Amino acid sequence: NVGGASRGLSPPDPPKGQMVVYSASRGQQGLDRLSDADNHPNSVFTREFISRMRQPGLKLEELVREIQDSVERLARTVSHEQRPAMYNEARGNFYFFGPNAAGTPAAATGAAINEALREDRFWEDTKSAGNRDGFEAYLDQYPKGRYANLARANINRLIAAGGAVTANRASSAANVASSAAMPVIPSATNSVNANAPPPRVAAGATVQPGDLVVAALSPQQRSVKKLNMPNGDRYEGEAIGVVRTGKGIYVFANGDKYEGELLDNFFHGKGTQTYVNGDTYEGEYENGNKQGRGIYRFANGDRYEGDFFNNAKNGKGIHFFASKGRYEGTFQAGVQAGAGTHFYSNGDKFVGQFANGVRHGKGLYNFAGGQTKPQEFDYGTEKAN
Repeated sequence: NVGGASRGLSPPDPPKGQMVVYSASRGQQGLDRLSDADNHPNSVFTREFISRMRQPGLKLEELVREIQDSVERLARTVSHEQRPAMYNEARGNFYFFGPNAAGTPAAATGAAINEALREDRFWEDTKSAGNRDGFEAYLDQYPKGRYANLARANINRLIAAGGAVTANRASSAANVASSAAMPVIPSATNSVNANAPPPRVAAGATVQPGDLVVAALSPQQRSVKKLNMPNGDRYEGEAIGVVRTGKGIYVFANGDKYEGELLDNFFHGKGTQTYVNGDTYEGEYENGNKQGRGIYRFANGDRYEGDFFNNAKNGKGIHFFASKGRYEGTFQAGVQAGAGTHFYSNGDKFVGQFANGVRHGKGLYNFAGGQTKPQEFDYGTEKAN
């Protein structure tokens, strides 16, 4: 049972043996498209559902979990919050396509499945654009992909509709005559073998109107694009077809800005993000999240240098306070957790354990004058000796 979520919708109480899936969680709105260039006939949720339901050996509950994550990632690329909701009272295992005879998924390994999903998403973006740039970008990325024949067929269709490309127009008719090696189909009524490798156009050749040149299937390189999102965000930078990949600048509708590397529409690699509240981040990203090493500068004068995971301080790092003190140690989910040292602006320091951002457990307080005091804390409250 698959449906759309609307604002104020109460969670359902499915009867035993049923699973109810909504395109968005309570208080969220499902996206029909990702940008003005998104011409896909289905909504973001529906296209992700359809593209994954053909996976053999994937249980329905696991399928929905994948869809939840993929829809949430896609929605984040346009600064929208959408995560499908699942209410499950199903019994046993249900498959759209069951496991093979050996009892294992036919898709070999988890890595192979992830790559197949990545190709599915690339193809969906390609179809949404509906232009030759997108189809050629797909062939460049997946020359032997599952949709390669469809991509070639669509390119030939677009050529037949009047999209013939001129390759390095010659300066004289003599150049045209000398390009006899150029393979050209003289009429749109001629059949084109979509499986055949693309022939090449001779350098300096001119294509006359009405000619169909299969050389349009040459690999598509990155090009600079300007894209406007339906929520008011905008992007200017490198892309392959309609997929933001390479270096670019993404400006959010609220004024926040990202400048750096992208991959498959996600911030990925090294980048810098500035916020309208005065904060800035410079460092590594992975699949849209701050992840790896980075420096976060707060508008109040604080600064953090260290590890990030899933957009939060996580791992080893140093937080410098505007008050001139600092904390050196481990972080978890954005706060001090584990072993660390807090240096105070007056020269004192505490060496010990932290949890939830406060002192917790045993430690040693070192006074600037050289004295020391063993201490033990319970989530910030010092225990009596």
